[in-house]
Amino acid sequence: MLVGRRALLLGLFGVIAFAPPVESEARRRRVSIGGRGLAAGTRHSGPVMTREQLRQCVTEQNQINEQEDAVEQLQSSLQTDEVKINVLEDRIKAMESRVDVYSQQSVDGFNSLVNEHWRLVVDYNSRLPTVNARVDALNAAVEIFNVRCAERAYYKHDMAAVLGGR
Repeated sequence: MLVGRRALLLGLFGVIAFAPPVESEARRRRVSIGGRGLAAGTRHSGPVMTREQLRQCVTEQNQINEQEDAVEQLQSSLQTDEVKINVLEDRIKAMESRVDVYSQQSVDGFNSLVNEHWRLVVDYNSRLPTVNARVDALNAAVEIFNVRCAERAYYKHDMAAVLGGR
């Protein structure tokens, strides 16, 4: 009975041993309005953002940067769990050849590690879709921001007014 149980768990371990990596990653970048700040009265050959457009861009910039901080925390948590999974996996691999199949205590100790590994992998995998969706949403928001705001010219006095709450 013990030999059969060990073989079953070793087979199960082979199926769950590899936790997939995060499917997509947010690229570390703080968005900002990077267009040219023009002095009052300066002529510009292209369009210049109105104060209202600038206000909207500053609001979006702040929201995106807050969203990025939250995504980074989620990714960091996944990375921490991935390290735990890999460490436990290494322990299981090292212990596998030393399990005494005629000792219930030895088999139970090994099975306990396999069960813990399974729990960590299931938890990790259950969180992946949410993290990946947040990364995708962040990347989409950054793309929209870049088109609408990132390199557009504005007047410095308008930026000062917006940042000053006027």
